[in-house]
Amino acid sequence: MPKAKSGSSKLVKKGCRLGVTAKEKGLDSPIGPMGASPYIMIFEGSSDKVTVLNNPGLGHGSRGGMMAADAMVSNGVDVVITGTIGKVTLDILKEAGVRVHGGCEEQVRSAMEKCLKDELPECQHGVFAGYIGN
Repeated sequence: MPKAKSGSSKLVKKGCRLGVTAKEKGLDSPIGPMGASPYIMIFEGSSDKVTVLNNPGLGHGSRGGMMAADAMVSNGVDVVITGTIGKVTLDILKEAGVRVHGGCEEQVRSAMEKCLKDELPECQHGVFAGYIGN
């Protein structure tokens, strides 16, 4: 995975585990849908401390998002940034106390920066395209 650019090593709040669904490995990857992204990137405390998982939901159709959510919960994720996300998957994450930002259509790095500034709307319902808030 490419190193973060200078000055961006604080892209995650200390003590926070942030899960991001990604189409590629790295901070410049586009964010992908919950169940159809090849990777789940889990950041802990900074953008330099990252674990990249193969998304267990990839290729599992309507169960894919739920499988990805289970993987994030079992890895102790506090916050999720993703593209599209279904209602059942969102409910799994919310019941586990995970804050979800759905409908993101940008690169991992820029979404993380917005998340730190509280500029990403929190997901309140399933999202199938575009940013959401309530």
